[in-house]
Amino acid sequence: MPQDEKRTSDKEAAHFVNAGGGAIGTMDGVGGFIKYGISAQRMANCIATIGDMMTCQQPLTPATNYGGARNRAEAIALDAWEWAADDGPPGSTTLAIVALSLNWVPLVNKWAPYADTALFGDSGTGPNCPNQLQKWPPDEYGNFPLHPHPAELEKSRGLQVASVPVQPNDLILTYSDGLSDNLFEKEIVKPVNIKVLASELPFPAPPRLANGIARSIVDAAFRRSKTDETTPFELQHAGAWKGGKEDDITCTAAFVCMMSMQDTLTKGERQTPSTPSHIPTRSDNNAAAAQQQDKQRGAGWAKKSMGLTRAVRDRMT
Repeated sequence: MPQDEKRTSDKEAAHFVNAGGGAIGTMDGVGGFIKYGISAQRMANCIATIGDMMTCQQPLTPATNYGGARNRAEAIALDAWEWAADDGPPGSTTLAIVALSLNWVPLVNKWAPYADTALFGDSGTGPNCPNQLQKWPPDEYGNFPLHPHPAELEKSRGLQVASVPVQPNDLILTYSDGLSDNLFEKEIVKPVNIKVLASELPFPAPPRLANGIARSIVDAAFRRSKTDETTPFELQHAGAWKGGKEDDITCTAAFVCMMSMQDTLTKGERQTPSTPSHIPTRSDNNAAAAQQQDKQRGAGWAKKSMGLTRAVRDRMT
């Protein structure tokens, strides 16, 4: 739902839902670029589109320039980032990606379904409820948008990642800050519990129910943004702000259905792993080669990013 003043102008948010690849994501472009004649949504759209494509690759190859991804969601984010830095538009965006994966759990000696999360900036992810196996991790990282430029490499390592156990028919949300600035966590969970618990869910849960939940949450955030009621944004600013904060509001909802993930695993991947993690790592033997590859990629990125920076400067003058 766009902010009132943006209904006829450039929107800022983008999202993707890839049921076959078991991943969803929400990106919120940085509006500060608009005054320089640069679309706030183009970078968000670019990351969302490429992230959707990367989701279909099984298994995902970690972006080696960053030392390898820590989970599947981060692999999607970093691969999308690499593409955007190479050939994408100028701009900046936050992101929240959730991707299903199967992790080997030594304690029970079997594969178990997990939701891998990757957050950058103030976009967020919502709880897997009502049948929650583990409390959803808090969004602790600050408002630092994703900007694919080599100079931002160190800050880019601040991608907040987590892996949470899930089960079929758990509901997962990704959303922009327009939602989390206006609703507290319990207010986001409430419509989820009402709609899910009020119906006897078949398996898999119907997509229309996820659509209805997302719409209910967005509507609630929109109404709150128009009032003087206490909001998370008000508390964060220690009295310097009163009530709701008008902004673009985007929410993506999806139910967990592990059947598609089981189908994508190859026979070799279903075997018991030699390590308790599915996350790829570098061995000492190929560290030097990987380091050289990183330098080559970094040089390519720098050359391309100089062109993007020049394009931004040209638009400003």
